[in-house]
Amino acid sequence: MRTRHRRTEEGTLQAHPEQEQGQAGERQSLPLRQIIFWLHLVTGVMAGLVIGVMSVTGVLLAFERQIVAFAERDVRTVQPPVDGISRLDLDALITKARVTVPEGKLSGVMLRADPTATLVVNFGRERTVFVNPYTGEVLGEGAKRLRNFFHMVTDWHRWLGTEGDSRDIGRAITGACNAAFVVMVMTGFYLWWPRRWTGQAFKAVMVPSLRLQGKPRDWNWHNTVGFWSASLLICITLSGLVMSYQWANDLLYTLTGSIPPPRPPGAAEGRSAAAENRRAST
Repeated sequence: MRTRHRRTEEGTLQAHPEQEQGQAGERQSLPLRQIIFWLHLVTGVMAGLVIGVMSVTGVLLAFERQIVAFAERDVRTVQPPVDGISRLDLDALITKARVTVPEGKLSGVMLRADPTATLVVNFGRERTVFVNPYTGEVLGEGAKRLRNFFHMVTDWHRWLGTEGDSRDIGRAITGACNAAFVVMVMTGFYLWWPRRWTGQAFKAVMVPSLRLQGKPRDWNWHNTVGFWSASLLICITLSGLVMSYQWANDLLYTLTGSIPPPRPPGAAEGRSAAAENRRAST
């Protein structure tokens, strides 16, 4: 009995150091995962509202052209004459459009090869006039309210609805939140990665479960939706960085072996690439 007791004690004494080493290893790996978890959580909470606004407005802008075209279908097409009459001279058509907007500044003209297409004359962002290219008749300005709505959506997507000099602040906020979104996706992928490479472990974070309830269900759905949308989200956010920051735009040119376009003189370092390109074009 004593011998067995001694062996048991020796076994337990030998097992304890291994258990303590395992616990020490867990304690060493735990802080890094906690840091990444809190970084993932804090970036999501702080940038979540702005990211939500950018997501909703981005979806609307993605379908802007189709929605506007459907709403203006009556003024975007005409019935071409059957007797083979050709279109009027472009300058004459523009003159007809200027009668409707005499104070407007001409910014663009679009005439498609489609014989049923009308002439589209733009006067800035605010006014758009449709003209019959065969008769010169002004068909109207299309869906003005809908266009104004999408102008407002664009302002919120790019500058959080700010105007004038405040747009630099709005652009800085959207750019920073977009960068935070990149961090959130990358840290989320690290937290998603299973500690054990087993079929059951990957199934738990890749396949949504409809049987779970409460927090386990929320955790499962968060992991599965995040995994299947991660590749798309990283493409969207990285392209957003290119449009938000000039250094990211220059980096893209460098990685593709191209020469970045020259920056306009006196350009500020913090301005977005899109803003710089607009300033250079004007």
